[in-house]
Amino acid sequence: MRVAVISDSHANLASLEAVLDYIRRRGIAHVLNLGDSVSGPLAPGAVADLLIAEGIPQVRGNHDRFLIDRPAEDMGLWERWAWPEMTQAHLDWLRALPLTDARQGIVMVHVRPEDDNKNWLHRRAQDGSMVPATLAECAAPAEGIDAEVIVSGHTHMPRVVRVPGGPLLVNPGAVGWGRMAGGAAGGAL
Repeated sequence: MRVAVISDSHANLASLEAVLDYIRRRGIAHVLNLGDSVSGPLAPGAVADLLIAEGIPQVRGNHDRFLIDRPAEDMGLWERWAWPEMTQAHLDWLRALPLTDARQGIVMVHVRPEDDNKNWLHRRAQDGSMVPATLAECAAPAEGIDAEVIVSGHTHMPRVVRVPGGPLLVNPGAVGWGRMAGGAAGGAL
């Protein structure tokens, strides 16, 4: 069975529609979403409406949480952009999203199971850039998780790591807000 994994669309409706169209054209029926879908400047309400209508299994990301656990005056810029378009149905949908989920034999998290804001497959270097985490840094959060594949997002940077004797760890990158290792972000983290 083929499964597509998406993450971090951050209200980029055009990119999300293009990626979902690409997935459909390849005949992939199962899509998993790793969160941080609606915080951003472009089309947060339309992205929420699309994802709700599609019924794509999704976990809650840190930016999803920021929309539901902070007063509007304490939100970050990306949430302040999204807030005016969020309906009660959108907020209820975000609140109902799990932090972790397992589908098609894949464990889904936004970042780490214990912390939705702590990097997993990447880490900050002393100069502030994002670089690949070491194998030991990648393997430690996977301990105790019984899965062949664990997918996580958050950093907007694609990466695949095989933990020796353990799971395959996959970060699909971001839908429309990608970044390069060590380079500048297309979106906020």
